[in-house]
Amino acid sequence: MIMNRLLKNPFDGKQRPWKPWYGYLFGVVAVVSVGLYAYERLHGGPVVPTSTVPSVTYNELVKQQEVTPEPVTATPPSPDLSAIAKVALEVIQTPPPTSKNLAVPFTSQAPYANWDVIHEDTCEEASVYMVAQYYAGVSGVIDPKTADLVLLDMVDKETKAGLKPSLTAAELGEFAESYFGTMTVTVVDNPTVDQIKAYINAGTPVVALAAGQELGNPFYSGDGPLYHLFVIRGYDTENFIANDPGTRRGENYTYKYAVVMNALGDWNDGDPVHGIKRILVLEKK
Repeated sequence: MIMNRLLKNPFDGKQRPWKPWYGYLFGVVAVVSVGLYAYERLHGGPVVPTSTVPSVTYNELVKQQEVTPEPVTATPPSPDLSAIAKVALEVIQTPPPTSKNLAVPFTSQAPYANWDVIHEDTCEEASVYMVAQYYAGVSGVIDPKTADLVLLDMVDKETKAGLKPSLTAAELGEFAESYFGTMTVTVVDNPTVDQIKAYINAGTPVVALAAGQELGNPFYSGDGPLYHLFVIRGYDTENFIANDPGTRRGENYTYKYAVVMNALGDWNDGDPVHGIKRILVLEKK
């Protein structure tokens, strides 16, 4: 019945002739549109650019770095200069790693997907909390109840300390050191890609401060946050690997190097696009 109506000329031959294939074309377009809508609903929208680089936990890194002390002899043997030269040559010739991925645990800044006024501004707290949990040996997804309690507690203490919802690098670093008591935080201005990689290679995640809308993350609400923080946990040949608390799909999320480096910017009184490019380096005491 419907197809017959589609095939029928609605203009009744008065002005424009109705061709039968118009109806078939309309039907094909309708079916494809419904199919695409259903596919997007079932698969959650765009494909999430998740890294496939294997991750390593902090405890595993510590074990790898443990060195068994050699027994002390009364008369140390004379050094073999040829052997020393060989080792030195091997060190020089050893290429840097092409990828690294630290198993930093993940939480969204809104663990229960409650994007209220408070949770819209907890990317700072979520980022440093994830790093603190990494050093505590935690990996995977942090329990939402635990994460939300910690984030709200951090916000409460910041408010009592007279801090505003959006924190500069210096303010967040000082607060994180005081709150957790397990990390030292260093503010690094104008970092390079190689510097960030070097921190990751040393087992040290970094927190990036950025103009959120410059990141172009399709899973942000609207145009995205004006100011945003996330954890850089690793890298591969083309991307930084991040834990981005601004979306529930932010675990192990990849951003192109150029995207991150362009977006970096401190709070700068609400103008992070023109803020100094900064990262926070959080190291275990």
